[in-house]
Amino acid sequence: MYEAETFLEKTEKITSDLETTKSKLDKIKSVIEGDRSYLNTAIKSKYNTNNNTLLLHNLNQEINKVNSSHASAKSHYNDAIGALARSTKDDFENAKRKAEGALEEAIKDIPSLGYNYLYYSWVAGAQKAIKNAKSLFENAKNKQKELNDKMNKANVELITLEQAYKVLQTKKS
Repeated sequence: MYEAETFLEKTEKITSDLETTKSKLDKIKSVIEGDRSYLNTAIKSKYNTNNNTLLLHNLNQEINKVNSSHASAKSHYNDAIGALARSTKDDFENAKRKAEGALEEAIKDIPSLGYNYLYYSWVAGAQKAIKNAKSLFENAKNKQKELNDKMNKANVELITLEQAYKVLQTKKS
């Protein structure tokens, strides 16, 4: 029962981390859209000179890199959410209920515990449920690790994009 509760807490932590990641993904998407809008305006602008053409090209390349990383991270985010949603929390709660059922049976029939097959059935069910839940939890944890790797790459590329944007802003001024 304690093990199930511990994994429930870990599952809640992963859920919270994924919510934070979602807000970071939304921020990256917003930056991409803002920079792409600026790029399109700058391309059509009368200030688009040969000097700025290379800078605009660089900005476009950086936008495309970040957009690609964002799409990859978003895909991994969806995988992580899916892995977590595949009833990890429900499985741990099920294991906890089965463990509680085993304890209730044990308390009811302490003198003849050696003959209480219902107790052993509850224990076996709880062990199986916790094993299944652990497997799903590990899968969700691995998906989150993959997502974190993709987010690190996206964040590095986002910094490069912001630098390219600032260079173009400085040049235009």
